[in-house]
Amino acid sequence: MDDPRRIISAPEKERKKIQPAAAEAVRVVTLRGLLVLKIFILSLSAYMTYKNVQVALGLATGIG
Repeated sequence: MDDPRRIISAPEKERKKIQPAAAEAVRVVTLRGLLVLKIFILSLSAYMTYKNVQVALGLATGIG
């Protein structure tokens, strides 16, 4: 990425004060957090689909 400061939502004057290394660290932490959140949501969705199929087949009495 050319300038990691451009992804930070702040006034231009404040963004210029942030060092590129610090902005890169913020970018990395943000991307990793989003990855963890995405994996969690996908896992929950897969589990709910699995439990719905189990209930439809009569192998389970409920989703909970």
